[in-house]
Amino acid sequence: MRHALPLALGFAVFGLATAASASPINLQSFKTEDPAVWERLQRVSNSMPLTLGELEKLAQAGVGEPALREMMRTRGVLALADADALIRLKKAGASDGTISALSAYAVRPNDRFKLSINADLVSPNTIGSAPYLYIEVIHADSKRQEAFYFADLRRMSRGATRQDRSDLSLPVSVAGVSFNVPIRSRRYGKLTVLIGVSQRADLQTLVGHKATASRVKRHTIEYPAVSLDNRCRLNLRLSRDPSIKDLYTVQRDDLLCYWD
Repeated sequence: MRHALPLALGFAVFGLATAASASPINLQSFKTEDPAVWERLQRVSNSMPLTLGELEKLAQAGVGEPALREMMRTRGVLALADADALIRLKKAGASDGTISALSAYAVRPNDRFKLSINADLVSPNTIGSAPYLYIEVIHADSKRQEAFYFADLRRMSRGATRQDRSDLSLPVSVAGVSFNVPIRSRRYGKLTVLIGVSQRADLQTLVGHKATASRVKRHTIEYPAVSLDNRCRLNLRLSRDPSIKDLYTVQRDDLLCYWD
């Protein structure tokens, strides 16, 4: 999220020119002897980013363009600068300059979120027959597959196995695996997250496969267009059937996302 103004080459700074000027200032060629101008360039705010609703209220209350643009520059705006947002600001009475500044100071839209996976594999014997873990993300409305990932848990669990002897009558082997996956998606709204395990290494989807359908877990998350955070955490417990060597099932799947 952009709160401070990076003094990078080629960065266009809006609002430092006079009200009559419509041209941005390019820091690559910008020069000034006025220390107040440089202070303003580097001024930041520790306040939370403005929301679109707050900008509407300020515009309706008659706050002028210079003040609105300065607040947007120093705080950023937690909003998607699409046509709907621009029209809302216009209806609230914002000036054209304020409306154009929204595109400059709105936070970057989400194009991915980080999924942290912590998986425990539990087996009566060895973990040698650990399955592949599949994660599929589907946009709930369009039914489009947004992402599809798999992990070779057999390989990843090597050297991570420990013996759990808390129940002496049923000692088991436990392997802990942790890794991060970047889930890329530019479609917002409801996402369906499918989680499944299989000994097959050639799956392209978890939808419609009879061999895995009973072992696929579903979660629905609300994926925002913009957010202060974009992390999700998945805690898994995969258990091997005591009588079928290669059959693992998802015994526990807790998915929690952090957006704010």
